[in-house]
Formats: sequence, C-alpha cells, structure tokens
Amino acid sequence: MDFKNKTVTFERVKPTDSGEETEEFIIDYDVLIGADGARSVVRRHFFNSDYFEFEQKYVRSYYKTVGLPGKNEKAGINLKPDVIHIWRPEEGITFAAVPQLDGRFIGLLFFPKTAKKVVNLSTKEEVMTFFRQNMPEAGQLLEEAEAEAFVQKPMAGQLKVRCNRYHYGDSVLIMGDAAHAVSSSLGQGCNNAFEDVLVLDSLLDEYGEEWTLALEQFTIRRQPDMYALWELDTNVFPASKTLFAEFIIRESFAKITNKLFPQLFLPPLREVLATSAMPYSEIFKSYKNWILKVKKYNEKFFSAE
Repeated sequence: MDFKNKTVTFERVKPTDSGEETEEFIIDYDVLIGADGARSVVRRHFFNSDYFEFEQKYVRSYYKTVGLPGKNEKAGINLKPDVIHIWRPEEGITFAAVPQLDGRFIGLLFFPKTAKKVVNLSTKEEVMTFFRQNMPEAGQLLEEAEAEAFVQKPMAGQLKVRCNRYHYGDSVLIMGDAAHAVSSSLGQGCNNAFEDVLVLDSLLDEYGEEWTLALEQFTIRRQPDMYALWELDTNVFPASKTLFAEFIIRESFAKITNKLFPQLFLPPLREVLATSAMPYSEIFKSYKNWILKVKKYNEKFFSAE
C-alpha cells in the first residue's frame, strides 16, 4: 500500500512448467476500502500514520463445530427452529445450537484449553459418548459422520480486534473484521459488518462528494458502538454455572415483564442483540451491571487456568 500516492501493489502467481512465477502489478485508486478480515493488510499500513491505536487479543475459549438435524422422531426430540439452544454442562464449557435456514443446526462447542475431556476426544465413539452424557438432547441428534468430522477438525481460536480510527484522510477506510473483529459467541460479526455498510451509505447521502467528512464521520459514529461490542462480545455469557443459571432466570423474567409492560422493561438481552436495531453502546449502558458482573467472574476464572 502507498497511501500517499494512492496505489496498491499486487502479486500475480502464474503456474509454469517448472513450478510457478510471480509478477507484480500496480493499481491506482481514488478510494480504497479494506474489508480484508481480522488480519487486514490494509489496516497494517495504518501503523505508518500518526495517532493510530490498535489492540488485538485471542478469545480465551477455543471452539469446534458440528452439524445437527433439527429433530429425531425416534427419540422424540424436536428443537425449536427459531431460537438458539444452549447447554452448559460445566464451568467453562458451552454448547450452542444455532438454527439454519434449511432446518438443520450448527453446533458450536466452546471450551478452555484446560478442558481435557474435550481436548482429548480422539474417536467418534468418544465424541458420541461425550455429547450424550453432557448434552443429552444434542447427543441423540448427533450423527456418526458428524462425530467423525468433529474429531478431524482442529481447535479453532478467535481473534478480537479494535482500533481508535477506521479512516485515513479522504481515501482509505477499513470495515468489518478489519476494523473491529469479534468472537462468534453472540453471532454479531456479520451483523455489525453489514451495519458498517448501512452507516457508510447514509454518510455518503449526507455528505455527497465530501469524502473527507464522510470517512471521518464513519470513525466518529462507529467507534462508540464497536468499543461497546468489544465488551459485550465475551461478557454476556458467564463461565460460571451459577451465574449462567442466573442469566437464564434474568432472560425469562425480562421476557415476561417486557410482554406485560413494554414501555417500562427491555426485552431479554439476547433478543435485543439478535432482533433489534438498538446501537451496541445503548445495549451496553442498559445491561452494564450484568456485563461488568460477568466480566469480573470470567477474568478470575480464566486467569486461574
């Protein structure tokens, strides 16, 4: 990247009889938008500019995925297709089944690196036994082929990213994970990336050809929400089984009170995150006491690993 001269140098790799060869070519740009992920190359070049601050860290929990059908008629199990199902077999281990459009579910098993009962699973039989003992409903839905695939999948880490600025002058902008990557715990990664697009679109309507103002305002308007999402991201669900039980009670109570008195009580936290357009900064303020309570416990729990 050459921000000053507004050029990007790419490498084209061509196969040859003896292997491959690489050639460089340069592209000029008027406006460069970097939507190139948590390890953004565009963002890396922001370090050559003044007053750019950047933070990244890996989420404490690893995860693995598994596919599940929505029902098992023989076992009498039929998961509701419009909700996320969550199991918490023990502190630090969480399994979430997220509904898909085709009626199946994507299961995400989150666990710390010290959870030997997960880390040491090495055969499909061990996987089937683990699920049936710890998440009985999910275990009866789990197919052998998916259990085998689970064994073969590596443990996946998750990288969180936040920056104090998303623009450079009037010609460069970073968006999505390049600007503010989060974990998969709340399912908000795609949501806030699409929201970036909506915000930029409204700013271009507002400022027209004034790209300097539009890009500067993007940073000003998005940063409070993205800093709030950083806090929400890993501090909604507690590692503690006791606090998790409290969370379920809170969610159930909020659902009832919101239904009876919608003007006085907010919906459950998960519902606000999943279905509303409330800014993340407002969500954080509204549920701040719970988020800070969970954060305090989680930091203590994971630091003791």
